Amino acid sequence: MCGEWLCVGLATGLIGWIYGTTLWLLKGPAVYIGCLSAAALLAWWSYWACVFTPPGYNEQDQGNLEYATWCDKCGWYRPERSHHCRQCGRCVLRMDHHCPWIAGCVGHFNHGHFIRFIFYAWLGCTISLGGLLATLWTAIQDDQIGEYLWGFLLVFDTALTFFLALVLGIMLVMTAW
Repeated sequence: MCGEWLCVGLATGLIGWIYGTTLWLLKGPAVYIGCLSAAALLAWWSYWACVFTPPGYNEQDQGNLEYATWCDKCGWYRPERSHHCRQCGRCVLRMDHHCPWIAGCVGHFNHGHFIRFIFYAWLGCTISLGGLLATLWTAIQDDQIGEYLWGFLLVFDTALTFFLALVLGIMLVMTAW
């Protein structure tokens, strides 16, 4: 359980790192900064909503058991499309998967927050990547890339943001499919 909360802290810090360093490295127009800030704020809100919204657990007091199946691990009936999570030790309604990045399962009640988080994080990374690539191109043209800390952070953040945008885009397509 401690390892999963470490993943939560890492994900939160990663969003903050990309947002903060992008704002520090770029001096873009107010519209760009506003779009990036909105995407980061929405990604953070969706992420924390996903973390703190329970996925929906199977309760023992059930009404209609016509389509229910028996769970050998829990020892009672579960509604259809529910699955037992080995990590949580409970049956989860409409379980999608157990995600260590949110320290729990993605299920019936937090699935929408999860998809919104992936989308807003991808959108924020894409906006950030556009500005970082433009700044990197300008720095290469003006021969400013040699400034050690600034140049290193610019190249590192551009590579990190590209990788995250790629991974989040793949996740978004796979999750929304």
